[in-house]
Amino acid sequence: DPYLSTSQLTIILGNILENSIEATKSMEKNGEIKLFISSDENCLRINVDDNGHGIPSEIQDKIFKRGFTTKNKKKENHGIGLYSVNKIINDCKGMIQIDSAPNEGTSISIHITKKRWTKIPQEYLEKTD
Repeated sequence: DPYLSTSQLTIILGNILENSIEATKSMEKNGEIKLFISSDENCLRINVDDNGHGIPSEIQDKIFKRGFTTKNKKKENHGIGLYSVNKIINDCKGMIQIDSAPNEGTSISIHITKKRWTKIPQEYLEKTD
């Protein structure tokens, strides 16, 4: 289904924010996470920026693979989050970009096109007296 559901949006935001929290809580400086969500008639945009430990360049191409994790592997359900996020975004014909530098932080940008979404007829948007 090419439509982004509320539960899928929750999965995307929950996983991205959980990773940002994890990345910032171990830093000596005050952790900061910024969430930006915007939408227009063509696209839903989600940006999450943090000043955490960053993602090393040598693993950036692996983080969306099922089962890949940098966390304690003894705990269950690690290595599924970003895989699920990427799958949802790809299924919705969207894209995800990561810009990250060690000890500087990470910026994640998600764009999901809305061209396939049904538009609400203008008559429902206009106020009636």
